[in-house]
Amino acid sequence: MNTIVIAVIALIILIVLVLIFTGRIRITGEETEKVVQPYTGEKCSIPGTGRTCRFQNECESMGGLNNGQLDCTVGICCSK
Repeated sequence: MNTIVIAVIALIILIVLVLIFTGRIRITGEETEKVVQPYTGEKCSIPGTGRTCRFQNECESMGGLNNGQLDCTVGICCSK
């Protein structure tokens, strides 16, 4: 009898944990998508990378480094 009670309690706890974690994972995925969405066309311009999409001559005039296309819709990816 004790084994059955412990098994039922463990099953209830497992179900609650699954519901908590699946909900949290879904919310985290939605928040991540909100942050990434504005940069889907120009991954070079993601904040914190120090890179921006510029034309070749703009990059050279500011003394930047040409990092190639790197998903820039126009121009090249330029490091400052």
